[in-house]
Amino acid sequence: MLPATVPGWNEATWTHPDALADPGKPDSQAVFVGPFDNLIWHRPRTQRLSGFTHTLEAYKPTHRRINGYYVCPLLAHDQLIARADLARTGRTLTIHHTTTEPHAPPEAPGLFHQACTRMITKTGLNASQGPHNPRAGHC
Repeated sequence: MLPATVPGWNEATWTHPDALADPGKPDSQAVFVGPFDNLIWHRPRTQRLSGFTHTLEAYKPTHRRINGYYVCPLLAHDQLIARADLARTGRTLTIHHTTTEPHAPPEAPGLFHQACTRMITKTGLNASQGPHNPRAGHC
């Protein structure tokens, strides 16, 4: 491990030497990240690294939820750009609610559609249903 510095951080930080290599071009595939994924499970770190605040609202009463019950962030171009409250209803992907982050790129609706299509294909579902949000996109 090597000592490292991160702008805006005061605490000691370490990195593996391999992490300093050029990461290359980011994956262009947009994908939904589960709320327990390693990328976001440590909420303070996610906030510090990406400015993305994620709260698991499944245990909150319905009237206190802001984004939904089982909210999955949308990862595209190495950024968390949106979120969707997703569920499976029979053989259909149901989208209850979508929100786009303020820094989301103009192509966010297309990336949202790409992630929905990918999820439907990978999970063997038939279709999707849900609200159309012009800023976040739809499936």
